[in-house]
Amino acid sequence: MRVLLSGRGRAAPGVFWINVRSIGEGGIGADLPVSLESGETVLLDLMLWERVVSLPAAVRYHTGPLHGFQFIDITEEQRTAIRDYCQTIAS
Repeated sequence: MRVLLSGRGRAAPGVFWINVRSIGEGGIGADLPVSLESGETVLLDLMLWERVVSLPAAVRYHTGPLHGFQFIDITEEQRTAIRDYCQTIAS
């Protein structure tokens, strides 16, 4: 899955393509080329086949390049799109 991360903070301003390791309705785990601090917020553009879902997310943790993000203010429509994507790739 391709995800575009737009950094808002002083630690990592800019835009980066990131490698997703895991995805769920509540967030993602991904490898980043920069290190972000816990609590920092970013914008994630998830490429779900032909649809782009843009979500603000907060860094929950990081261990080396692996970062865990929790989606913020996700709508039911966005949650359903992510659930459908996960179910399709799992089958």
